[in-house]
Amino acid sequence: MSLLSGLLVRTQRETPSDADTPGHQLLVRAGFLRAGTLLPLGLRVLRRLEALVRAELALLGAQEVAFGTAEALRESIRSDKQLPLTLFQIAQRRCEDPRPRGGLVRAADYLAADVWRFADSAAAPALAGVADAVFARCGLEVRRCETFDGFSWVFERSSPTEDRITVCCGTCRYAATSPAARSRHLPAAPEPRHPRRKVPTPGIRTVAEQAELLNLPASQIVKTLVVNAGEPVVALVRGDRQVNLAKLARHLGREAVEPATEAEVLEWTGVPPGFVGPFSLPAGLRVVADHRISDLGNFSTGAGEPDMHWVNANWGDDGFTPAEWADLDLAGSGDPCPQCDGGSLTISPGTELAFAQGDLHLSIGLTRTLQTVVERHHDSDGILWPPALAPYQAVVVPVNAQDPDLLRGATDLYQGLLAAGIEAVVDDRDERAGFKFKDADLIGFPLRLTVGRSFADGKVEIRLRGTGESSEIAVSEAIEDVKRLLAGSPTREPVLKR
Repeated sequence: MSLLSGLLVRTQRETPSDADTPGHQLLVRAGFLRAGTLLPLGLRVLRRLEALVRAELALLGAQEVAFGTAEALRESIRSDKQLPLTLFQIAQRRCEDPRPRGGLVRAADYLAADVWRFADSAAAPALAGVADAVFARCGLEVRRCETFDGFSWVFERSSPTEDRITVCCGTCRYAATSPAARSRHLPAAPEPRHPRRKVPTPGIRTVAEQAELLNLPASQIVKTLVVNAGEPVVALVRGDRQVNLAKLARHLGREAVEPATEAEVLEWTGVPPGFVGPFSLPAGLRVVADHRISDLGNFSTGAGEPDMHWVNANWGDDGFTPAEWADLDLAGSGDPCPQCDGGSLTISPGTELAFAQGDLHLSIGLTRTLQTVVERHHDSDGILWPPALAPYQAVVVPVNAQDPDLLRGATDLYQGLLAAGIEAVVDDRDERAGFKFKDADLIGFPLRLTVGRSFADGKVEIRLRGTGESSEIAVSEAIEDVKRLLAGSPTREPVLKR
């Protein structure tokens, strides 16, 4: 019999000082987590989450393996006749940037479910659907965001453990991680071409200073950024925009690029930073321009000599027009949505719970999902576990564990719940009833059955944790009532954003 007195559970009323987020704090306070270690209650929730993932993957005919890497999986597939094939493993992985105060979200080691689909890309939506279904069953509001090579599922929040910045539209379902986010370019209004002229700009180094001195909007300036990509590369963007280094690196076929140092800028262009411009670059220097400046005219830019800038410059001046165009823009808040008319983008921090790389690989972070469920489902009294994840679906509380009649009644109820397929635990601790009630709310059991004074009249109290509603019912009807309540338990409806 599952007795709370025999479980390794120690609750605490005070908020732990070494935990930054509500989810981490509540897992510690409720006895699920201690010093980075999942205690029995926490492990039960994790096992339920694993079972939920396995159930969704079973619908795809996925087979579980215990290989260490995807490369090892490929060695086991020798012929196209073995395809299509879906394999998965649930294993520990190492976090590249652990943060102990973040709890399970940024633990040094975490549990993840990795799925590989060996088939043509037409099967890809099925994998994305697995992640959608898992988070929906966890009652989580997540946003499916575009990445460079697939999708990322992000739970939006503002906390010290955030690891993803998402850009999304408030009108349609467009969403993307910040590096891959796009925005709509609104073409500049055509205007007559004016004669180009060079003006002195002593000491001017920034776009803001240039705009103020020349009395121009920053959007009428072409900004030149020199980057080190293993070779010198010049990126051109509009003055009021930022170069998206991730997009530039991807365009160049590099893992990463970084802004050149002042010494490198001087060596590669012959002029100090702030005065480099597109019309006087050394021959052979690679230039990539953002397509948003393709229709820009009468703009200001560096003149290629110290303390001088051009005004009323236009493409074709000195015979130069960029030969290489790309999307180099860093999308930001308020930008027009690239997917719908009238929508605008907003920026939100969040935690990545899953990602799909390419069409055929999906990874779901299980331990970080567990803590995120608590971030989403809690109130001032404690955790509100969805029944599918709760460590036990019900707790039976005899108000006085020293009363043999009440303890026997609680035991009989427990046995009835167990026979009905409902996992329950009896709080047989020799504590005050109020203390037990507070612990039940803190731990987050979906249902509480109280065996108290009315038990002599053949009644027990049933309380639904999600709403706080309670009622007294006949003992003979308790099991059926519990089944009915669990079937319709009012977990907050999940909303999948995309």
